[in-house]
Amino acid sequence: MHCTDSHVAQPSLPSGHFPPAAPWYDHLRLARLAVLERLGITATMDTPDLLAALAALAQADPLQRALLHALHATGQDGLAALAQPPAQPDQAALAAWPSPKDPTWRPDLYAAVVANARANIHRKLARTARSGYWPLAVAGGHIVYATRTPHLTEITDTPYSDFRIGISPGHVLPVAVRPLHWYTARCAEGTNPAQLLKDTCPSW
Repeated sequence: MHCTDSHVAQPSLPSGHFPPAAPWYDHLRLARLAVLERLGITATMDTPDLLAALAALAQADPLQRALLHALHATGQDGLAALAQPPAQPDQAALAAWPSPKDPTWRPDLYAAVVANARANIHRKLARTARSGYWPLAVAGGHIVYATRTPHLTEITDTPYSDFRIGISPGHVLPVAVRPLHWYTARCAEGTNPAQLLKDTCPSW
């Protein structure tokens, strides 16, 4: 048995549901797609071609990969950072981001977007379970499954699975494959295997 990790590609923050983040999100999304295209990866690729391109990404242009990493980190952490003042001692003289003070700033709407994303993941987990695949660990958008083969398509090609491989928001991508004893060893240590893989996964 293998331990297959996948994650939801680029956290989805629907611009129509969170007005303060709409320009920010759309700009990031287009920038990310442009960088991926320069790396030879597009949303219209067939699954085998996409998986092959992702496998070769580690040898791609390091400058473009660094830019992709920066966009990924901004998408993951940038919105949450908007609501926080500078925390480091050497940043004490800096001001907090002004966005949370904007009249249109709605933390409740952001929380609703996050809750909706979690509900969608739970729905997909429940449907996929009808095919006999249950998650072994979850950390945010990272989900670890036990599979008989090292291929994510073993899960996505099942009749009930709502997971789809792709680079668009809400789609999933393979992150890492580990033997099942790796998973059990991490659990014995009290470590969430999904969180560990999330902290070390490549930036898509």
